[in-house]
Amino acid sequence: MAKKTPVHVPGQAGEGIPKADTRYIRIMRELFSRKWKTGQEGFDWDRKDLSAIARDLSIEVPSNLGDNIYSVRHGREDLPEEIRALAPNGKAWILLPNGKSSYSFVLAERAFIDPDPARQPIKIPDSTPQIVARYAKRDEQAVLARIRYCRLVDIFMGIASFQLQSHMRTTVAHFHKAQTELDEVYVGVDATGAQMVIPIQAKGSHERIGVVQIVTDHYACKEKFPGMVARTVAAKTVEIEEIAGFGQSFTIALVEATVVGNHNVRKVREEHFQLVPASSISDADLRTYNTMFASRGRPG
Repeated sequence: MAKKTPVHVPGQAGEGIPKADTRYIRIMRELFSRKWKTGQEGFDWDRKDLSAIARDLSIEVPSNLGDNIYSVRHGREDLPEEIRALAPNGKAWILLPNGKSSYSFVLAERAFIDPDPARQPIKIPDSTPQIVARYAKRDEQAVLARIRYCRLVDIFMGIASFQLQSHMRTTVAHFHKAQTELDEVYVGVDATGAQMVIPIQAKGSHERIGVVQIVTDHYACKEKFPGMVARTVAAKTVEIEEIAGFGQSFTIALVEATVVGNHNVRKVREEHFQLVPASSISDADLRTYNTMFASRGRPG
């Protein structure tokens, strides 16, 4: 029997949110006090505002303040509870870029998108080369490698896709030429001839999918590839199992998301793919998958 390794999801059930530096909390709370008025949908600010506030409060600026900003922007940690509590019910603060060293706090429908823990995984033959599987870690790069070798973009999107570039750095006019970095970008074509650009945000098992990167990926691809259909995808390891005679089997959630309005993110669809040896896909599994295929109808 396969042995499951629990996958910790930061921020769920009150777990995994790092305790923020109290100086950071005081500075950010004062920033909101000075810049935001109840009823406003958000406000703009510069990094220099934080240094000025620290001086006014006679406290030393935390050395990791830039790291805090980066971590919040990219979903690696949430805002301190004292700041989250300022958002109206049903809303969450997200931190968007707004030019060089400038940012915008805006109210959105959500700050994170979490995979559905009740989703039934689909078994896919694991095509990851053994030497890669042996040395791959559990970070975002390992997730992207498994997606690439197992052709999960093709399977999930139903198109022929090709990796274009990793770590694509660019500026986004929508955010006043702020710099952003896309984890990985695919291009693809479907049966109708439509060409698509697919930015992929990848997260390891101990990270959450932040909506800010989905938003920035969306606008970056619409600007840089105006003649293509932009379809934004987030990927995350959701389960790891030990299979006797095989090793670790990874289940990766793929979520296609869309941006509604300026910065509200919603799921379009989601699938979980469990990478297993071919021998682990039983006749019963195949019958189930064949029935699912028949119920959708043959394309064309």
